[in-house]
Amino acid sequence: MADLAMPSTDTTNTYKGGNPWGNSWGSFSYTQQTEGLKEYDIPEENNYTYSFGGSNVSGKLVKCTNTNGKPRFYILALADIDDTVHFWYYSAYRRLDNYHDASYNDFGEGKTFTENMVNAWNEEKYGTQNGYSSYTDMWGIIQDDVKEGWFVPSRAEWAAFASYLNTTNQSSDSTFYMNYGLAGWYWSSAESTDSASYDAHFYHNYISDNAGGYVRLASTF
Repeated sequence: MADLAMPSTDTTNTYKGGNPWGNSWGSFSYTQQTEGLKEYDIPEENNYTYSFGGSNVSGKLVKCTNTNGKPRFYILALADIDDTVHFWYYSAYRRLDNYHDASYNDFGEGKTFTENMVNAWNEEKYGTQNGYSSYTDMWGIIQDDVKEGWFVPSRAEWAAFASYLNTTNQSSDSTFYMNYGLAGWYWSSAESTDSASYDAHFYHNYISDNAGGYVRLASTF
């Protein structure tokens, strides 16, 4: 969870933000917002524990009480879209034209990136859909979820989620990424300069590119 009402570089125990995560590609930032947000009920004593795969992960309960206003929270789905590895868009490899380098802060752009790529995939802008027989492209399997407001996180959004969770790739750590039910690597929606996309590489604990495979969606509220 990323909380826009908190500074993006806040490092308190209640938020666990930070900048960057893993490596320089994991940098992220956003402008703190204190006005015009939706209203929420956030209990002062908030000791929610989520159990997943035999591990207990602490979190906080947040209830939206007034939907008039701008979203405050970025949330990550509790499970992958499925248990299968997917290509980003196989036919688009090194044919993309909306890429940016890793120094660009794309926090807040994942929803737009996702909608644009769903449209491009549907129109076969960069070539045929599902161009590799063994693995399908991810844009075809997420379309119903996208209509409901979910999206593939951008590079910086993934960095913010990982920083908030304080994930590590050390199995002895309480914040080991598998304790959160995360796979080793995930596609982002951000196009990279060298290949297809940036990804969150939890196995190596940094942001990379073109090594993703699993799909986890995010949303705002």
